[in-house]
Amino acid sequence: RLEYGMANLIWGLFCKPARRVLLIKCFRISLTFLYQDFMSVCYAFRMKIQREFIQKYKKIYIQIGAIKCPAINNELVHFNNKGLKHLLQKGRKKRKIGDQYRRLNLVKYISEIVSSQKAFVTKREVVNSSGKISYWELRKEINNRYISVIIRRKNNGRLHFYSVFSRK
Repeated sequence: RLEYGMANLIWGLFCKPARRVLLIKCFRISLTFLYQDFMSVCYAFRMKIQREFIQKYKKIYIQIGAIKCPAINNELVHFNNKGLKHLLQKGRKKRKIGDQYRRLNLVKYISEIVSSQKAFVTKREVVNSSGKISYWELRKEINNRYISVIIRRKNNGRLHFYSVFSRK
């Protein structure tokens, strides 16, 4: 909703009514066509910014590689595609862009939390048809908010990063 409000504001600033009438008379262009064209340019620009933002944090995420986690018996936590995919999607559906931004902005704190000995740890195990899945939540207070990192292990496989989120 904000993007459309901003687009309307820009449309109003750059295309005053007198200019619109002139454009319509001179070029026989309908106002609807001009507005739709303007909105498609705004949409393309917004999508480009989103792609650049996601690419920036993908690089940061990939550079993490694997980290020893003192809170989970000094085991290595691997940062693979499953965790990155979970930041951007929930199941097969894409997360809302605001949720993606919020989670990707927390990527910079992940290595600090995983390698911290002072992180609060809770463990949960789930048994289903695909086997036993263990989840660890590592929670730490940073800048007056709690940031939680979820680590997952399927069956007896290796630990991997699964998710990150924040709470006040």
